[in-house]
Amino acid sequence: MLTKKAIFRHLPLQVIAIFALLLVSASPQAENAPRDNLVIQPQPDGTSIISNATDGYQFVMSDGWHPVLLPPTEAELQEFRTVIEEYQLPIDETVLPPTEEDQDFYPLLLGLEMDPTHYANGIFMNVFAMAEIHLFPGAGLIPLSTMAGIAQDAEGIEDAYIVHKNGKEVLVVSMAYDGIYAQLVIFVTNRKGVMFAFATNTSEMHPLITEEFNAILDTLEFAVEDAPVQ
Repeated sequence: MLTKKAIFRHLPLQVIAIFALLLVSASPQAENAPRDNLVIQPQPDGTSIISNATDGYQFVMSDGWHPVLLPPTEAELQEFRTVIEEYQLPIDETVLPPTEEDQDFYPLLLGLEMDPTHYANGIFMNVFAMAEIHLFPGAGLIPLSTMAGIAQDAEGIEDAYIVHKNGKEVLVVSMAYDGIYAQLVIFVTNRKGVMFAFATNTSEMHPLITEEFNAILDTLEFAVEDAPVQ
């Protein structure tokens, strides 16, 4: 089974590294936003609305995934155990790490796929991860259009482009690097940098995560304007 620390060796670390490098230029002040800003609203059709009223965005996760906020509460852990049992997933709650074990950037939300055939020896083949970090003055905020150009020249990047959602720019990146296939979204809202990504360690699953990624991107909405950059 995966231990609490070991899960991050199987998460898309290259993805999170790109996020950190593009949004935060070696700023020791950057830190995760509070998990309490995020709300998961399960829907009757099995989907989940993920919303952040403080920072003004939301999206919908499909019914094939179970979203979990990190660190999980005891009630969320119990719900997670129920999902594991119901879908016979070959994992346990030790894959959900508490924040004190993670020093720098870590996901605020993890999406657990509910297909037991998409695990190997207790390890995820497909992962959804989301991070949200504060951007402090001097944190090296770069325009998304510049980020897209930087990303296009980076090793393993297959595509990087800007889309507009409710008038806001969103950077979309596709990558294949060192056996990891990933789709990323990066945007800035209310002085916070937000990244979410689907990733897999098998080329056969790449079309699946691309489909899931596009479904989330289609539902992404914004409700507030950015706070001014200081």
